Amino acid sequence: MLLPSGLFFIPGASGKVGVLDAGYNRILLFDSYDKWPDQATSYSPQATGFVGQLTFNGSHPNGGLGFVPPATSSTLYLPAGAFFSGTELYVADSGNNRVIGLPFQGGNFSPANGLWGQDTFSMMQANLIEGREFYFANVTQSGTNADAGIALDTSGDTPHLYVSDPFNHRVLGFKDFRKLTPGSAADIVIGQADFNSGLCNATGDPNHPTQSSLCHPTGVLVDSNGNLYVADTGNGRVLRFPAPFAHKGSEQADLVLGQHNFTSTITDPTPSTMARPYGLAFAGNIGLLVSDVGHNRMLFFPFTANATFNPPADNGMAATKVFGQPDFTSSGSGNTDANMNGPHHIAADTDTRPYVTDSGNNRVLIFDSVLNNPTSGAHASLILPGLSNPQGIYVNAATGEVWITDTNSSSALVRKYPKFQTLQFTPASTGVVQAANSPLAVAQDQYGDVIVADSSNRVGFYFPGLQGINGVNFLPTRSLAPGVLASICASGSSCNGGAAYFGANTALNSDLPNPYPLPATLGDVQVLFNGQPAPLYYVSPTQINFVVPNLAPTSGTADVVVVQASTGRVYAAGPVAMNTVSPAIFAAFTGTQRQAAVINQDNSINTTTNAAARGSVITIYATGQGYLPNAPPDGSAPPSLVQTPSKPTVFLNACDVDDSACTQESGEHIMFSGLSPQFPGVWQINVKIPQNTGIGPQIIIAVIVNSVSSFDAATAGWSTTIAVK
Repeated sequence: MLLPSGLFFIPGASGKVGVLDAGYNRILLFDSYDKWPDQATSYSPQATGFVGQLTFNGSHPNGGLGFVPPATSSTLYLPAGAFFSGTELYVADSGNNRVIGLPFQGGNFSPANGLWGQDTFSMMQANLIEGREFYFANVTQSGTNADAGIALDTSGDTPHLYVSDPFNHRVLGFKDFRKLTPGSAADIVIGQADFNSGLCNATGDPNHPTQSSLCHPTGVLVDSNGNLYVADTGNGRVLRFPAPFAHKGSEQADLVLGQHNFTSTITDPTPSTMARPYGLAFAGNIGLLVSDVGHNRMLFFPFTANATFNPPADNGMAATKVFGQPDFTSSGSGNTDANMNGPHHIAADTDTRPYVTDSGNNRVLIFDSVLNNPTSGAHASLILPGLSNPQGIYVNAATGEVWITDTNSSSALVRKYPKFQTLQFTPASTGVVQAANSPLAVAQDQYGDVIVADSSNRVGFYFPGLQGINGVNFLPTRSLAPGVLASICASGSSCNGGAAYFGANTALNSDLPNPYPLPATLGDVQVLFNGQPAPLYYVSPTQINFVVPNLAPTSGTADVVVVQASTGRVYAAGPVAMNTVSPAIFAAFTGTQRQAAVINQDNSINTTTNAAARGSVITIYATGQGYLPNAPPDGSAPPSLVQTPSKPTVFLNACDVDDSACTQESGEHIMFSGLSPQFPGVWQINVKIPQNTGIGPQIIIAVIVNSVSSFDAATAGWSTTIAVK
């Protein structure tokens, strides 16, 4: 045996004993204890049966010969535990990520007829592989190995996303990355026959690559024609798959670099062979750069015709330049400006300067333009030190900005650096993106959004942030609440201008033929509030006015996403703080004493020259009353009067209008509190002005709900007022 991991007993007449022989991927069956030979005559009892192998002498996982083939109903891979119940043996088949049930009949076990953790007996990958999951980080007894690759195809009208899935030995393609949501399934798989398979070279055999198989792919790259290049790391080669979405269902490579043909695996360092190709980058229209992490180098393969390669003539072609080594046959590591130690992802700017994550040396090397370098032994022209095992890198072709994954940093950061011309004088990071876990690969879409693959086995999309504030008082310190009229603008702008990233359109609901109920799409823009489209009043490149859904949360935060309705493109996203209420009175936006939106009893507008009489009833227009159990559908005006469950507190010159001790009057002065019968998101409050209220053109008025005031003079520097006579 090797690494026995458990045992079980079969009750009844047989009385057999079973032992999980994990190291040999099998279960051995022994006769009952009373039939065991005496210790003096035999070393140990001989097994009388086995489960999990084809013969007693078999020992490899799933009955393979030097590799791991697909699981079956009769094979095992590192069995970790078992128990016998009734006539069934249940086995935790840990290497196959499943539990199987084997029936016991006639003194022997039959192939499994029960399966938990997988859909079919041939499936064995972790997390029920079905085309919506990634396997970037593989945890073993010796540590964690983590790799990933990301590439965007923007060559056509529909942008595609490719993600290398190294430990599932495949690349997943998503047809339109703008429409991705958490848990989205891929539209295409490369390197496997279907979405449920995930073995090296599709069979589990690392020694038999084919024209369509992959083994631990890492770097991915797309050219201007939509062709996909894959660093097939485990097979020591780079493959090109012609425009996969145009050949869906028949993804076969037409070009191989790093090996002489599609079936050979030679890992010696030469100009035409590689050990473990990892990162890929185009050097403008002159050639392809490939990092070879196994030989601590980067190779340059020049294009042969029309800024691309010409297969099959170019299959197995030789590189013409090597970086990180003094020649094409050396492979040792080093830490000088001409050496590398485990280079991972690479990039190039528009001047064909190569950028290399020299992971083992915790730095990034930047070389002069490719053609300005010698055939071998080139010296880096700039070094970015102080990183922790950087693996991913991306250079934005439009801005020249550089994004680098600080992979093993304690903060899991992706760092942004300025373009090369600035880096020469100020080689320091200018910004960061916080990843969930160790970031492995990074890219940007055509809008500048950052995409990061991290060791949490996920791909995260990082969009511009946004700020959600009360759309009436615009106090940045106030949370939103259900039913409030709110505004979205750029983070930190308080909706006073700022960045323009909500599209190019400006639109008002009042410009529509039927402005009510409020539309969920306006100017091709939607606001998703915890996934629910919110009613819109106004959209523009810098500001959006909308009504928070009535069923929005009343604590914590809500996830708010602004999208382009026609494509699903995300303009901005971020969390917005929520509360039970967010009261605010509509008012003019000038001066420290702002005229409140109030209608006098005679239906005239209250102004400094048109005061309301003491003892008359005024109508206050506000927002932020909070959740209403009897509210109409979001964006609709109520068909009848809808009152708030409780009345607010209204102050005039610091006097609660319903406090008889302050007003010297009995009876209620708040006559009505409820939804406006005309405008969604608007709260209407009818108040009788007490007779002892002071007179003047600017009497301070405030509405308070749940101890939250409609304004904060200390923070905002202004208050709302009405005129009283």
